[in-house]
Amino acid sequence: MKMEQLPAEPPERLETGQRQMGVPPGVAAIEPVGTGAVCAVAATAQWQHILAPDVGMLLIDRPPPVPVQAMRAALAAWPGRIGFDGPAEALLPALAPLPAALAADISDLAQRFQMLAGTLAIRLRCERILGDACRKWHIDYTDLRLVCTYAGPGTDWRDPASGTERRLGLQQPALFKGRLFGDGAPLIEHRSPPIAGTGVQRLVLVIDTPQGPPV
Repeated sequence: MKMEQLPAEPPERLETGQRQMGVPPGVAAIEPVGTGAVCAVAATAQWQHILAPDVGMLLIDRPPPVPVQAMRAALAAWPGRIGFDGPAEALLPALAPLPAALAADISDLAQRFQMLAGTLAIRLRCERILGDACRKWHIDYTDLRLVCTYAGPGTDWRDPASGTERRLGLQQPALFKGRLFGDGAPLIEHRSPPIAGTGVQRLVLVIDTPQGPPV
């Protein structure tokens, strides 16, 4: 897949002792991956490091931008599955039922993703999950995907060097290369955490390029 060129500055690899936000008990925090297949950045301006041919996953470390009260309100009055297929700049009206802070963050992530991918449109879904969706370890049949969990446990991913299972933090976006990206990068297995029968709810955002699965 052809996307905009990487800058000369190399991506920052994970450093020993770096903390992953919102890691629940029993799940390993971020440690050095060793292969360089997974990178962590602290600013959205550094997203393009995912385009490096040796990087398969990019973690964006940030404080949770949506307050807990807003997330509780969103879950209590969730309008159902939100799907969108079109230019990111036209997304905001489709998010009108959501709390303003949540809608603003989703719109911001969508526009940054579209700019990174160099496309004229995106495919987006945001849904409340009550059961075991995509619980098997897999690699997506797409080119590039952003995943962000706004409530509940985040997406599990497998360290390619050690096989250790790790988990994305609360409201922590991550970019995954999929099978269609085509640059030979190592691809990172991931899954939705099993929650069936626990009473736990998840609110998950997924953004794809137009080559991704239909919304």
